[in-house]
Amino acid sequence: MRKSSGVRKDGICHCGEPRVHGIVQAVLLLLLKERHDHGYELVRRLAREVPEDMVPDATVVYRMLRELERAGAVRSELQPGAGGPARKVYALTEAGEAQLAAWDRTAERRIRTLEHFRQRFTEIPERSRRGRHPGAEEATE
Repeated sequence: MRKSSGVRKDGICHCGEPRVHGIVQAVLLLLLKERHDHGYELVRRLAREVPEDMVPDATVVYRMLRELERAGAVRSELQPGAGGPARKVYALTEAGEAQLAAWDRTAERRIRTLEHFRQRFTEIPERSRRGRHPGAEEATE
């Protein structure tokens, strides 16, 4: 995942993109709460859970898992692979559960803020939503 330095093709400034990293970590924690899994499968599951433009490549996911493990949020153990080499399987720890619960509280606050934004935005007359400053027509006419 790259840090964004401005406006992307969707027309929105994603200057705060480092937060995406945290959201992806939160989704990884959620996936591990559902079940223990190995890295490759977590990468696959993550791709189904977040918008396409937020899906990090596998190396970033493995780096996140190492960071989460160092922080004590996940633990890993090597388990024999089915006919292949042993694989590292990740599981959520108590600290990871607490971190996930904190993310849930944060998400709830963000959702309320976004709902408030959407409500206010839809109350603005369509003509004003086009980005014109009120009174701009008079100045050009």
